[in-house]
Amino acid sequence: MERIQDLTVVAPNQAVFVCRYDEGEPPAKVQWYKETREVYDSAKYDVRFDDEETSLTIRDTDVSDASEYMFEAGNKKGIVDTRARLTVFSKCQKCLFKNKYITILFTSICHLVFTK
Repeated sequence: MERIQDLTVVAPNQAVFVCRYDEGEPPAKVQWYKETREVYDSAKYDVRFDDEETSLTIRDTDVSDASEYMFEAGNKKGIVDTRARLTVFSKCQKCLFKNKYITILFTSICHLVFTK
């Protein structure tokens, strides 16, 4: 199984995880997870399984989508998985603070970047 890569996106852009895997014999049961919750095809998520390649697209991201995502494949011979982290920044906002402009990048934790 190919390792999925950590992703960083700016909301509301989509995030796409892609993984190639060997279906195995007997064919593996395959599934995507956000933390410990199964992810299903929905308005928020596009889950695809095509010819030993899978993808998970997270549409219209926001900071609540920042998390660890996992792809798992298992059959009677065993279970394998790969995990990656999604970081989501919201759009930058510039604010005047003590006569200086600062840029605020919102994630699940707020980051301040001082600018001129």
